[in-house]
Amino acid sequence: MINIQFPTTIHISEEGLISLAEHLKATSKRCFVVTGGARTQNTPLFQSVLYELKEALVPYELFTGIVSNPLSEDILRGAKAFRDGKFDSIVTVGGGSSHDSGKLIAVLGRQNWDMEQLTVEEAGYSKITEDVAPFYCVPLLAGTGSEISPASLVRLDKHKRIVFSPNMYPRAAYYVPSKMFTEDNDLNCLTAFDAYVQSLEAYMSASATPWSDMFAYHGMQNAIEGLLAFSASPESIEARTKLIYAAIQGLLAVSNSSVGAIHALSDPLSGIFDVHHGSALAIVAGEVLKLNQRARPERFAEAAKLFDAPFGRSNAVDDLPKLVAELLDRICPDWKSHKPKVQLDQALLERLVLDSKNPDMEGNPLSLKDEEIADVFKKSLS
Repeated sequence: MINIQFPTTIHISEEGLISLAEHLKATSKRCFVVTGGARTQNTPLFQSVLYELKEALVPYELFTGIVSNPLSEDILRGAKAFRDGKFDSIVTVGGGSSHDSGKLIAVLGRQNWDMEQLTVEEAGYSKITEDVAPFYCVPLLAGTGSEISPASLVRLDKHKRIVFSPNMYPRAAYYVPSKMFTEDNDLNCLTAFDAYVQSLEAYMSASATPWSDMFAYHGMQNAIEGLLAFSASPESIEARTKLIYAAIQGLLAVSNSSVGAIHALSDPLSGIFDVHHGSALAIVAGEVLKLNQRARPERFAEAAKLFDAPFGRSNAVDDLPKLVAELLDRICPDWKSHKPKVQLDQALLERLVLDSKNPDMEGNPLSLKDEEIADVFKKSLS
């Protein structure tokens, strides 16, 4: 059993759900359980959460149907149900979208804001007060780190927007390795790929520090090793645990550094076309890396060396974009099929470029020109 506090308490334990239920029994009179659709609800993890809540006699009600790239209208509906039902705590079960939604429900269930007012562009971080419902996250997937993050991503009018506040840290996250992950290994691996990209971008960021490097370097290492081991043996607890560590390390890395253009360019793919976050990262990663590698060549070489042992090589290749593409091919051979089928006319291309100029871009090691961003989309979506 591992317990870490930073401010979100992190529990990695097979008995974690029992601890969660006992805590809620002592602190909550009515619990609001936020989750996705049938695929999540049919998992052993979700059923175990409900079982432990019932065993501990914790009154609860379900709020279901959260989708990948959560919609603002669903979150507002959840916040109203939370207020009307006079709930006093929230448990989120699922992938990053469930946790992102639960955080905003915890805020809007007690504070009266328009969703647009809470975005980073509108300085929402200065508006959200400490009056946030206590919420707890039970991740089904490992990758985004949303379950320990003070940020949420939400779709507003087909734009992916960021809401952030130090008051949005979950109280605790409960990882149960034997019950995590779904039967869809493409989903599992592409979600976990986000952990690698977060650590990679934090390591390459203009904002990187020795503190963030510590998390980023080992996050990349655990992500590569964990992804290869998991794709070969999805039931392996060791592989699952490596991916859990990678997700935590990736989030801690970007929290003390930043993400960059891979995340920035993935946002409009998710916002406009509803592409899954991990798939969107995979689509643009290679072309962005080709641009960025000229900014910090020594760091790109260090990141490339992390592939040597897992790939059974000895300094054979230092071309990081090619190594990342090979990693994707190994863990998810059909990842290119996730590309949206679009006709890239000038108007759409201009919108993709404009929507890429979001807060995720600020830490990129290079200032990318509009024509460079446009070229990434042309090559990535071809």
